[in-house]
Amino acid sequence: MKIAIVIPVYRTPNRWEKISLRQFCKVLGQYDHYLIAPDNLDTSAFQSLWAEYGLSLYEERFAPKYFKGLNEYNQLCLSHEYYVRFLAGGYSHMLIYQPDAFIFKDDLSKWCSKGYEYIGAPNVGKARQNVYSPAMPMRVGNGGFSLRSIPAFMRFFDGQKPVFNLWHVLTSPLIRKPNYWWIVAKALKLRFTGNTPTEVLAHWQGNEDDFWGCLLALSEYALSRPVPEEALQFAFDRFPRELYARIGHLPMGCHAWHKYEYKEFWKPIIDKA
Repeated sequence: MKIAIVIPVYRTPNRWEKISLRQFCKVLGQYDHYLIAPDNLDTSAFQSLWAEYGLSLYEERFAPKYFKGLNEYNQLCLSHEYYVRFLAGGYSHMLIYQPDAFIFKDDLSKWCSKGYEYIGAPNVGKARQNVYSPAMPMRVGNGGFSLRSIPAFMRFFDGQKPVFNLWHVLTSPLIRKPNYWWIVAKALKLRFTGNTPTEVLAHWQGNEDDFWGCLLALSEYALSRPVPEEALQFAFDRFPRELYARIGHLPMGCHAWHKYEYKEFWKPIIDKA
């Protein structure tokens, strides 16, 4: 087991991102970690921050086209090139730590040893009542702070068999859940517009974490993931107060801490970290 932590950036860090990155250096600095940046970005501000902790920061550069916006970044995370670079370095796992993530404790080896192929914070949607629903319509998981098995992702890129089996899609338990009809509809559309991994990627329009964490659950290349209740031990995203009340403690990390309930929940926790 060999872990690479990747930190995708497209600009110099702002004050909130510096808080996240300093916490990263304190908690996860002992791992191999790479700045993922466009070819034309000046990364001296990041290098200086790492130097404060006596750490070396590796860099992997990609074409600037992947950093123009969210859609382009999604394409990077859906590209063969992204994962094969780290596979070539002998890495088995990749932790994506976007600069708006925050790490509380180093449980990384524990999560890698569980054997899951994709782990991220459950996506509870935009309705607060979803947190309390017995059906818990959560999808696993959010890509901003996520752990990925590189060989499992390469299995999809290198795959030869069709992605979607019509019977598999139509008999999936997801088809009985209204919150998932949209992804079932997308799978059926992709099934008939091109059904190889290359064709499905070419026609997909959406977030990369919806692709890996939700769409592929209907496919022959489904990634193994924890159930939402277990994934809450890994990370929070939306509605952190309710999720904290649900499990009674902090997870390993979180995503978008400054975006969701910062003053109401995260600020005193972040200040003490």
